[in-house]
Amino acid sequence: MAEQTFQVFREELLNLGKIRIGSTFYCDPAISVRRATEEERRVRTIESHRGSEEREILIILSGECDCFLEGHIYHLLSGCALLIDVGEKHQFFYPAGTPPGRHFWLHFMPEHIIYTALAVNEKGCRLLNTLSGYHHYDPHGQKVLLDAWEKTKKNAAAVEYLTELELLLTLRCVQVVQLYNDAVAYDGYNPEKRNRYRIEKVMEYIDVQCGIQCGINTLAGLAGCSRTSLIRNFRRIAGCSVLEYINRQRIRRYKSLIRPSYTTNQPSPLKVCAEELGFSSPQAFARWRKQHEKELPPPPRGKKKVMKDER
Repeated sequence: MAEQTFQVFREELLNLGKIRIGSTFYCDPAISVRRATEEERRVRTIESHRGSEEREILIILSGECDCFLEGHIYHLLSGCALLIDVGEKHQFFYPAGTPPGRHFWLHFMPEHIIYTALAVNEKGCRLLNTLSGYHHYDPHGQKVLLDAWEKTKKNAAAVEYLTELELLLTLRCVQVVQLYNDAVAYDGYNPEKRNRYRIEKVMEYIDVQCGIQCGINTLAGLAGCSRTSLIRNFRRIAGCSVLEYINRQRIRRYKSLIRPSYTTNQPSPLKVCAEELGFSSPQAFARWRKQHEKELPPPPRGKKKVMKDER
């Protein structure tokens, strides 16, 4: 069942196409928006935006809904993204006849993002899965998205800022497909499953990075735990220390780098190897090679130059 849910969610995300944005500082003409009447203000309870440093994005994957935002009611259809800025009062509601659908909610906390998948109908919304924590903290992606948000807010008429924001939102949607899949597998209430899940994520990160930005503080932040907890759980689950695992991946990557390239038929230069393996200098790379010379193949050698008078 979880796999079917994930497949539906993935298809909805990838088929969104161009996202239409609605907010207090900009509204796509395709989004229906009107002033809320006094009766609507009286009948509906409007909740205040939580916190003073948080923003939210609601993306309508399928279906529709109404949203009260700072005195206006926005009617959102599939493909719409509603931006809720810091301190803005808002409330989502689903009037009679609202078709079943799925929504995706990004809640920007000070140091990480909460991703929430919702199933909705005319009776309200039901939480499907939520993923949150430092192990999915993406400081660069979050900063770029929030910077584009601020630019658009200051100059809503600037097409380049709006286009940038739409592209970033689309990219963020595609990226969180895997996060949603992770949320299905993640069991935050079982300490052993939680620790294993976090260590496996750290191992996947090291597999890709091979030493680049793999300091113990960075890895502990990725896992959402302390340095001590990471070191202890990593050795218990992976069967080796963090440094030993990094060196294993470095050796694997080094062997692939010194193979002749398909295009140039030459191995990668040692300087490139040092950069690819995350060493700060050629000297540090040379020391590492000397320490692991029994496990490494011999370094690549350039072709011998042939003198003109040789036959």
